[in-house]
Parts: sequence; structure tokens; C-alpha cells
Amino acid sequence: MWVRSVATLPSPIGALVEALGRLTPDTLAALAQAASRDGCHLTAHLARPVRRDEITTFHLRWWNDRSLTPAVGGELALRPTGPQSTELAITAQYRCREALRELVGSTFMRRVAESVVTAFLVSLVKHLDIAERQLVLQRGTIRPCSPPTPTVSLSIDSGNLCERVKRLERLKT
Repeated sequence: MWVRSVATLPSPIGALVEALGRLTPDTLAALAQAASRDGCHLTAHLARPVRRDEITTFHLRWWNDRSLTPAVGGELALRPTGPQSTELAITAQYRCREALRELVGSTFMRRVAESVVTAFLVSLVKHLDIAERQLVLQRGTIRPCSPPTPTVSLSIDSGNLCERVKRLERLKT
């Protein structure tokens, strides 16, 4: 199933691309593991950036072959929204084992997928903010104090939202 989560960061795109390029596979895996909240060790990979027009894209994936932990494959896309503002979007396919999907149902798995991808994005934003501040300190450049908190939103790729809310309410009762 495909999910998408978007955050707007108060940073220029160049600094974020550089910070993402410095992420180690271990750091990326730790962020994904924390978002998954299942305690399994994950392997993660972030490919080199590809730039087309004003959008820079990194292919992202994480997986674990020895457990029921779903694999995620997709992309991180950065788009400038101003000189000091960048939109970071994750569009990813959350692939769980068929046995797990049959056991818990696709509606529940969708909620888990949305939660995991959004949690990963929030953790990544926090990590990038720290990494960018370290780069600024190393270079001796000035960054505005107390940047606004990044905003994170989740967009669901299927169905009418009102219909989904009604279905969830029916499931609660």
C-alpha cells in the first residue's frame, strides 16, 4: 500500500540535501527502527540524489528479511518553497508479509503504515535539523535562532476521507 507524508522545514534545500547525503546507513536504519517500534534490526539504504528542475529526490528503502516487519520502498523528495523553506515529502510503498495482512486486515495495516511513515518523517526532520545546525557551526555561518517548528501532514492516497472516517467509527463500535 502506498502512503505519503509531507513536512515543511525552515531550511534551504541545499543544506538539507547535504545533510541527507551525510546520513549513514546505520543512522537511517535507527530512524526507521524507531518509527517501526517493533524492536527488530533493520537494514536501510538512501540512494544518491537525483535532481530534476527544482525537485531533488532520494530513493529510500528499509527492510528486514527475518521477521514480519514490513519493508518500505519509496522516495524522499525535496522542493524549495522559499529561500529559507523546503518541503520534504515521503511517498512510499509499505509492503507487509501476506500472512500478516491476512491476520490483521488491510485497514489496520494501512493505519500502521501511515503511522510508521509519519513517525519516520518526524524523526528524520529532527535529525536533519540537528545535522544542519552542526554543519552551520562547523562552517561558522549564521542561522536564524529559534526556527519555527516544522509542520508535518499526512495524505492518504485512496478513498474519500469522509467515507474512511465513517468506516473507522463503525469499527470502534
